[in-house]
Amino acid sequence: MSDSISLDSTVVAEDGLLLTELDREVVILSKAKNLYYGLNETGAQVWNLIQEPRPVQEIHDVMLEKLDVEPEVWERDLIDVLQALVDQGLAKTVE
Repeated sequence: MSDSISLDSTVVAEDGLLLTELDREVVILSKAKNLYYGLNETGAQVWNLIQEPRPVQEIHDVMLEKLDVEPEVWERDLIDVLQALVDQGLAKTVE
């Protein structure tokens, strides 16, 4: 498992992944890891935001404006999604 993601982390998508959009969802394919990963509409929006290095706090704030959810619930859900992407080798933390 990678370092733990927090609001202070900065995250970016890994290079060299194949991506397809299905409706408003996204499927990411890593040929190197021989896996695919699906993201719902909200996850797809997060994925679009991490195409360049972005602080997790910024992602949280941008998406919170679009969502009808309590900030603490969104923080936990966002960190869970980003941690899963990092753990699967689809994204990484940067300094």
